[in-house]
Amino acid sequence: MKNIALVAVTLKINKVFSYLIPDPLIASVKIGKRVLVPFRNQKLTGYVIGTTDKCEFSELKEIIQVLDETPLFSHDYLRFFKWLSSYYIAPIAQVIKTALPAGINVTHKEYYALTPAGEEYIESAQKGADLLAFIKSRPDCTVNAIKKEFPAQNVPTKLRKLKQKGYVHVVASLPNTPVTKTFVKHVELVMKNKAAFHDYITSLPKRATRRAKIALYILENGSVPSAYLNKRFNNVKKFIDILENMDYVSVTQKKPEATYEKQFEPENKHIVFTNEQEQAIDTINDAIDSNSYQPFLLHGITGSGKTEVYIQAAKRAIQNGKGVIILIPEIALTPNLLRRFEQHFDEIGVVHSSVSPRARYRYYQSVREGKLKMIIGARSAIFAPFDELGLIVIDEEHETTYKQDDGFKYNARDIALVRAKMKNAVVVLGSATPSVESYYNASAGKYKYLKLQSRVQKSTLPDIRIVDMKVEKEKGEKRDIVLSNELLKKIGENLENRQQTMLFLNRRGHSTFIVCYECGDAQICPNCSISLTYHSSINILVCHYCGFKKRLPELCPNCGGSRLKPVGFGTQRIFEEVTNRFPEASVFRMDSDTMTKKDSYKDFYNKMIQGEIDILIGTQMIAKGHDFANVTLVGILSADSALMLPDFRAEERCFAIITQVSGRAGRGEIPGHVIIQTLNPDNDSINFALQAKVDEYHQREIKLRRELNYPPFSRLINIRIVSKSESHGKDAFGHLARLSKKLLRQSKYKGVSLLGPVTCPIFKIKNKFRWQMLARSKDSTRLHHFVNELYNDLCGVVSGNYVKISIDVDPVNML
Repeated sequence: MKNIALVAVTLKINKVFSYLIPDPLIASVKIGKRVLVPFRNQKLTGYVIGTTDKCEFSELKEIIQVLDETPLFSHDYLRFFKWLSSYYIAPIAQVIKTALPAGINVTHKEYYALTPAGEEYIESAQKGADLLAFIKSRPDCTVNAIKKEFPAQNVPTKLRKLKQKGYVHVVASLPNTPVTKTFVKHVELVMKNKAAFHDYITSLPKRATRRAKIALYILENGSVPSAYLNKRFNNVKKFIDILENMDYVSVTQKKPEATYEKQFEPENKHIVFTNEQEQAIDTINDAIDSNSYQPFLLHGITGSGKTEVYIQAAKRAIQNGKGVIILIPEIALTPNLLRRFEQHFDEIGVVHSSVSPRARYRYYQSVREGKLKMIIGARSAIFAPFDELGLIVIDEEHETTYKQDDGFKYNARDIALVRAKMKNAVVVLGSATPSVESYYNASAGKYKYLKLQSRVQKSTLPDIRIVDMKVEKEKGEKRDIVLSNELLKKIGENLENRQQTMLFLNRRGHSTFIVCYECGDAQICPNCSISLTYHSSINILVCHYCGFKKRLPELCPNCGGSRLKPVGFGTQRIFEEVTNRFPEASVFRMDSDTMTKKDSYKDFYNKMIQGEIDILIGTQMIAKGHDFANVTLVGILSADSALMLPDFRAEERCFAIITQVSGRAGRGEIPGHVIIQTLNPDNDSINFALQAKVDEYHQREIKLRRELNYPPFSRLINIRIVSKSESHGKDAFGHLARLSKKLLRQSKYKGVSLLGPVTCPIFKIKNKFRWQMLARSKDSTRLHHFVNELYNDLCGVVSGNYVKISIDVDPVNML
């Protein structure tokens, strides 16, 4: 009998621990379940990833409690988790925690309370009684609460001594996990009285239309969540109480189901596919029917109908009894994609950060139980636990937002390919501007290449013009011109023609920074080594990395001068300029400062569709995926800002963003126009985008990457040191340099090269100092062995209390 469980605890420890299974729990401990286990002086959630009857240790701690009735993941899914842990050099518990719905992990808390001896000690008014009196006054007294009250005292040592003397004891508390334990009220029709209830409804007076509507809805549906009735009809409780007293309905508690309520009105559009679309659909559907792994790169220009190809492929996969995952890079794209998919599918799970943890958990369970066949969402949707998976779509596959930058640093695009291979599923990577890696893989035959070269409905690509802002500023009366004369003229014409305009700037706030014109000093974040962004609407300087805020000072803190001036511009400044220039226009700003409410994206989408917005100003949120037929003008402001980043992918991102934003114009019957404002009109990436030469751009970039030995011709792993103490960080930095050079002398690591270690381009973020080193090799296995050995050696000489070491495999963010 296997009475030992292998448990991965939810700590950043890349190790699995053995726990003895008590006899009463042997039947309930299974792979895929969560358990509560003792770990040092605390209790943690852990995941059972195996069982055994052998262990090298003679004494083991016991599992305290099993937290799940059924496993949260299967043996097959565990295989996927193990691969992720190995490839990304991440603790398997961290992988599992990321993959499972947020909010299900139990946090064990400990509270201190007085013993009878402690009560007597207080009465004697002896030394230390003040701390005991504080514990007595707080029913749920934690260590943190005591530390806050007595900051000058060594609280842990004092508590340990009081515990030894028998004056206090620890009371454990294990709260329920809200996403798994809640029930919802349902209003249920009493079936034996159905006929009488119908007669009651018909007898209601004509003025009681609202009550009649509520009653009819219950009669037609049989069982309705009480919250939904409230949302639909408002304040229904009093009427439901009446119906319950009349024995027409009963109010019961039910375990919540993952229900989907359609968000958009159905459209009666007759879709006629182009020849290219039909060919792509047939090729992908044949692969789905074959039940074998096949990756496709669907390279379609903006407006070429990639979404319809996704829909037809999803239909085929679901007809074959398989699950479908549709990944999108931005939450802002959800309304548009949902509107399109709702015309064809009744049940869709939506997974992204704006969806509540409870709803995400229900979708997860519905997928596990085979009740839900389609999930649409951002990168975390890749973990939807389909046993039978037929299709994964990665829309806008070139987007860097598919990479998770903190915690478990995975790339959803890349792991989608691994997951599909394990499940014999089809993967479709779609983009108008494929990543260099995907384009190369297609040209090398690793992916099957499908191309859509023409727009649907015979709409044409927009006319694109470049405005050299250096020349514009020389002509102008002031040097901080943000909107060129040509763009202003076109906006005015668009307003006269009742057509919509998009203005793109990938920088929020009013001004990039505030500078003193007397001493040249800029307002810098005290926690990060970057300038504060000025938000004029609230007269506040904000750090977009750590969230630090302060009021704009009247005088320069450095010299006392009064000439504090804004430099640069963001979306808020553009909003002010546009509203001043065109006061009659309806102007809408879309960035992370304005899109803060749950339904913000849906509301914005509806306003654009209904023509309530004349001019849309936004960041990356507006750059891709949106399909608004009446948008005929796009202005790209500061197009070359992406080129200034210290990153080998900087030009690729610049090319992609210009091409993608330009593609928002002229998607209906009216031709579109794009104006690109830049200080670098001769830059290659800008000019390739201007001429829509995607293939030529990729071929040039691939040649350059080959010469420089950058991906896809090598693999990169970034080792980063982060420390609150600059001196401890420097010590770790020195160890990193010495250990890495020592390892490189070994013949087994021939072909591994290093870039650094160096300080990060942004040296300090959130009061933490940062250094990094890139390890590079054409041999992925050799590179992983090198980094694993380096990481273990480094952990052996670096203090974990002061220094954190993070590993980023296939890094995207180099800042």
